[in-house]
Amino acid sequence: MKIRQLISELTEKHFKLYQTIVYVEFEDTTNITNIAQLVRSVKHVTVVNNKSDKEDLRPRGLLLVKALTPLTGEQTFDQIKKDSLATIPELKKFLYSKKYLEKVKDI
Repeated sequence: MKIRQLISELTEKHFKLYQTIVYVEFEDTTNITNIAQLVRSVKHVTVVNNKSDKEDLRPRGLLLVKALTPLTGEQTFDQIKKDSLATIPELKKFLYSKKYLEKVKDI
């Protein structure tokens, strides 16, 4: 692909920043901090903040996840859910809140 084509495609797309709360359940062998770092590596994800008590030893927690994408919010978080469950073996459950799903800004 030529550089001019790439620049043209990037300038034509309008990216949006979305955020929502995500509930995760994971194996006892890891913790919420490690899960947050792994979710941060998934496509479209830009920021992951732990909203759970780090001292809680139960294998579950809440994360605030922000994603940058040209897609809609639901399409993006459906894809993030699918990719997270496929690529993070310790992750058992990934549920995002449609109620708290919001567009932060257009970029």
